[in-house]
Amino acid sequence: MTTRQSHQARLSGNEVSADLKSEWRLRLSEWQGPDVFSNLVMECRLELGRFSPMIEHGTQFWRDAWIAAEFGKLSKADQVRLLHPEPFPDFAARFGSLTRHFEATEAMLPRRRGDEYREDLEAHSAGQTVLREHPSEQWLTASTTYTLLKRAAAKKAEKPYAPNCSLIIYLNESDYGSEGQQIEEQFKSATEIAARRFQSVHILWGSKLHTVWE
Repeated sequence: MTTRQSHQARLSGNEVSADLKSEWRLRLSEWQGPDVFSNLVMECRLELGRFSPMIEHGTQFWRDAWIAAEFGKLSKADQVRLLHPEPFPDFAARFGSLTRHFEATEAMLPRRRGDEYREDLEAHSAGQTVLREHPSEQWLTASTTYTLLKRAAAKKAEKPYAPNCSLIIYLNESDYGSEGQQIEEQFKSATEIAARRFQSVHILWGSKLHTVWE
C-alpha cells in the first residue's frame, strides 16, 4: 500500500492492514540516528494515516517511537530504536558503547481523546478544521501535575522490569506558560516510587527532557 493509498483508506474509514503495522514496527526496530529515526516516525504517521496512531488498535507503538525520537534528540543519543517483538521495555538508546533500555508512558488529564481524533478525522476528510477552546481551568497546574505523574509512576513501578531499565514519562499537557517552575518542582516527589524500581526516571514535557532520578 502506498502512502497515498493508505491516506485515502484512513479518510474513507478503512482500517490500516496488520501487515503495514508490522512492517512499520520492524522498520522502527532498526538502529537509527535520532534525526533519521524522527523522520521515519513522521513518515510512519503519514502512511498509517494522520490520526490512526491515536485511535486505532495496534498502532500504539507509534507513540513509543515518537517518545524515543524526542528522547534521542534531546539526550543527544547516538542511535535509538523500538524494542520488538519484546513486550517491554519499549525502546533502546545507544550512547557510544553503552546501550540503555527505556519504558515509555504518558501522563495526561482524563478525556475521550479517541473521540476527539475521530472528530478531527471526519472534519479533515470534509476539508474542515476543528477548533477547540482550552479554558484556564483545563490548564496544567502544579497539583494536577503531581497527581498525574504519581499515578503514571506508580502504575509502572508495579511491573517487574529489569534493574537496568529506565522510565520516561511524557507529560502530555500544557500550562500555557502559567506555572512552569511550580510544575517542574513536582517532578521529583511525584516520581519517587519509580526511582526505587528503575535505573533512572525522565520526564518529557514540552520541548524539554528532565532527568529527575539517576
